[in-house]
Amino acid sequence: MSASARLTLQDVGLGQLFWSIRDAVVVADAGTGRIVLWNPAAEALFGYSQMEALALPLDHLVPDRLKAAHRAGLASYHATGQGALINAHMPVEVPALRKTGEEVVVELMLTPIEHAAAPGHFVLAIIRDVSARKRAEHERAQLVEEYAARLAAEEAVRTRDAFILAASHELRTPLTSLKGFIQMLLYLLEREGALDPVRSLKTLRTIDRQADKLADLITQLLTVSRVQTGKLLLDRARIDLAPLVRDTILAAQIRTDHHTLTLDAPLPVFAWSDALRVEQVLTNLLDNAIKFSPRGGAIDVAVWQASPEMAQVAVRDHGLGIPPEQRAHIFERFYQAHAQSHLSGLGLGLFISHEIVTLHGGRLSVEFPSDGGTRFVVSLPTSEGASLTAVSSEEKIPRTETTSTEDP
Repeated sequence: MSASARLTLQDVGLGQLFWSIRDAVVVADAGTGRIVLWNPAAEALFGYSQMEALALPLDHLVPDRLKAAHRAGLASYHATGQGALINAHMPVEVPALRKTGEEVVVELMLTPIEHAAAPGHFVLAIIRDVSARKRAEHERAQLVEEYAARLAAEEAVRTRDAFILAASHELRTPLTSLKGFIQMLLYLLEREGALDPVRSLKTLRTIDRQADKLADLITQLLTVSRVQTGKLLLDRARIDLAPLVRDTILAAQIRTDHHTLTLDAPLPVFAWSDALRVEQVLTNLLDNAIKFSPRGGAIDVAVWQASPEMAQVAVRDHGLGIPPEQRAHIFERFYQAHAQSHLSGLGLGLFISHEIVTLHGGRLSVEFPSDGGTRFVVSLPTSEGASLTAVSSEEKIPRTETTSTEDP
């Protein structure tokens, strides 16, 4: 009589529990790979009668893609007494194969059996069908995903509605102003047959400013659309940032009489960038610095070479700053840190700037000086294929001759 045939329920340590336990219990001979004990719960789970099962190798319950690993594990256990899953002291989830060919997910616990009456290496497998639980978990996960998707969709609708409201307001303001000044000029011309040159010049300059504001708003909206659809393309080249920043500052200075914009920059400072898009980023940062410094004051801009791979531009204002609870969200689309203020806009400038800098392979970071205001730092690669190293934006800016934007 073989060792397998001499193995009894008492050797397994189950006794009558073997017949009544709800989990499938299977014992296999590691040497031959054959099933030697098979309880009724195993018959219910796998569909093989006891007589059928005792004629089968254990790997008959294993999907084809896992058979090689299963056989290698049994062979290792038979040869060394060690196995990857033997005595793991915790169940593992594995796929198993029913008589019908259907796969079922089970929890498997393997324990070695050593007994003098049945010399050899045997394995006791306690198997629990967890497919119903896995289905319930999957269904629950689906419900959570659907709920999250519904919340996201509702939030998207709220964001869209808020954006449409803000955009309508922002676009209506310059349009109303344009229409008002044009109607005034038409009225004066129709009434007097001629226009006062001084008064007309002032009115036309106001119209020009409002038209520029309207054009800027439309540009922002178009840029957001391109970012969202992945169609924002860069035309990069090796550019000197210093004159680009200087020109952008000069343009911004024209728009304010209450702020003094200064530039600290050595020449040259090169970056691998799209000049038009970098100008757009700087314009957004300068416009914010001006807008959120309603009392006027200094706006300091610096350009420097932070490392061989990185050029940086910093824009520092001394204005309202950003409340601590708002800081984590400032680069989000449509987010307005000062939403309750008349100073708020569409909430697109920082989002667009962040996306443009990221598209360059750079970084846009923000600091909050202890004496108030904000300091935005744009980090850009200096050459094609350059990677940005972890250079702190707090690194000392090289001292150069300070150039005032008020110089001719």
